[in-house]
Amino acid sequence: MLETYRGGGDIHAQTTSVIYNIPIEQAADKSAAEYKDRRAIAKGCNFGCFYGLFPKGLQRTLKFKAGLDTPLAECEKIIANLKAGYPQLSLWQEVVKRQAKVRRYSETWLGRRRYLPGIVSDDWGKKSFAERCAMNTPIQGTAADILKLALGRLIVELPDYPWLRPLLQIHDELVFELPADKVERVEKLTQPEDWKRAYAELNDFEEQLQEHNNILLKFWLHISPDEQLRRFKEREEIPWKNYKITPDDWRNREKWPAYVEAADEMFLRTSTEYAPWHIIPAEDKKCARLDVIRIYRDALRKALEQKKKK
Repeated sequence: MLETYRGGGDIHAQTTSVIYNIPIEQAADKSAAEYKDRRAIAKGCNFGCFYGLFPKGLQRTLKFKAGLDTPLAECEKIIANLKAGYPQLSLWQEVVKRQAKVRRYSETWLGRRRYLPGIVSDDWGKKSFAERCAMNTPIQGTAADILKLALGRLIVELPDYPWLRPLLQIHDELVFELPADKVERVEKLTQPEDWKRAYAELNDFEEQLQEHNNILLKFWLHISPDEQLRRFKEREEIPWKNYKITPDDWRNREKWPAYVEAADEMFLRTSTEYAPWHIIPAEDKKCARLDVIRIYRDALRKALEQKKKK
């Protein structure tokens, strides 16, 4: 597992390979008939069993999050295969629980403690919960610590970017609101290795949306430089459209080739079987709107037909 992380591999495919005793290439084959269900199960294991999730808990998780009716006996076998495939997992879990029982706390890699008085309780439910917290703290607790350090650095830098507005912290991620013209790649706000990593993260997120039966449509309405210039001038000349045009729009127009290059790579890396890009010719606004509506209609029709078959 560590080799997979260090090599930038697919950890969910790795766990699928371990659970079902199949080659990693087969586990990562998206065209395989059982790919979707097996990957959902592997994710359930990675996000739960590492912290002591029991077979019944895995069964509920798969039902609630992935819509899978997995027999309890199969869940027991899945967890057994997981521990057999990752032989150090059980040892690590036992060491962490015993240390927490002696100390009455667990801690992150940076030394932040989470006190767990319930770990010596005679109540099985309280004790079991404390043990799961003990195993969770070194991993997700450490991730939270890292995020707090990142937040401290961001606070120092934010005054230099008044248009960058922090909105949310979601687990180990930060969500910002920023103007559409402040594209990271073109504005060079992040290093290339950072925004390139976002491609895989975006694909993984979209795959999760699709696995949970969401209808995901991505549209790119494309116009030519000449049509953009015509629209810009029109907005300047018509009083009630003035608010739509700003100096930044003209500044970004000068970077047209850079935006085209960025868009081409985005299409190449993020147009997938489960979330393809729909590139719409938009020189004519009405025709473009009709194209979008047709694609939306067809996607809804397909989803409804699939639901009827089930």
